[in-house]
Amino acid sequence: MTVRCETHRKREKNEAEAWKRMEEKLERERETKLKEEGKECLQKQIGFGNINDKRRTYREGDGVVIDHKFDTQIRMKEIWKGYLERLHGK
Repeated sequence: MTVRCETHRKREKNEAEAWKRMEEKLERERETKLKEEGKECLQKQIGFGNINDKRRTYREGDGVVIDHKFDTQIRMKEIWKGYLERLHGK
């Protein structure tokens, strides 16, 4: 990565300005990289929003929760009692 600055007459001022621009450029790159990583992480957690990304279905009328990832079904009353591990097929 290179940065040039020839706005001042003195070499020292140009060099200091170039270092400042280099630091700004590196900071922008770091921020962009962090945003991309955050976006990827979020997509892994919630998916793309497609129907095949569905994790769970809560059917209150039937009182049932279906976990599509582990292919399990549990009654809502059991969840309210604290039996969450049953959702994960344990």
